[in-house]
Amino acid sequence: MDNDQNKLHKHADHETPDVSHILNESVTHEYSDVNIRAIIKFAIFLALGMVIVGLIVWGLFNLLYRREMKEEVRLTPIEQMTADKPPPEPRLQLAPGHEVHPLEEMKAFRSAQLEKLNSYGWVDKTAGIVHVPIDSAKLILLKQGVSSRSVDSVTATVESGGVLIPSAASAGRMLGWRDH
Repeated sequence: MDNDQNKLHKHADHETPDVSHILNESVTHEYSDVNIRAIIKFAIFLALGMVIVGLIVWGLFNLLYRREMKEEVRLTPIEQMTADKPPPEPRLQLAPGHEVHPLEEMKAFRSAQLEKLNSYGWVDKTAGIVHVPIDSAKLILLKQGVSSRSVDSVTATVESGGVLIPSAASAGRMLGWRDH
């Protein structure tokens, strides 16, 4: 057994000395690393502090709320002048004085546009200009043939100081340019 203990005490080529024969009755081991009483006192004082601060804040809010409810609302001179009048036109939709709901307004606008797009009527009676339904206008253009700007009109535009602006349908190409 002594051999086994010696083997356990050996570490990195040196032996741990045997101190089992040394006794000191006045030295004992530590019972606790933590002072439990101090931790409990701290927790109690912390909880009491939180309750006291909470009560102070609650009381302060109640005091300020009651003070605010007692005060009479005073309007500025400008607010007194405009209190009974609605805001000037144009008013926001759904504002007081604007009784038509925005969705109803949009439906009416769209139906008026569709009616105009699909009907015959005068644009300018004195000049003899009329509007026709869109489908009829497309058929008329197809029968007549759609003409595009000639190269001469493009050249005249550039020479007179005009600027060529590509249309959305031209994919960025300038009108009148020829690919060789």
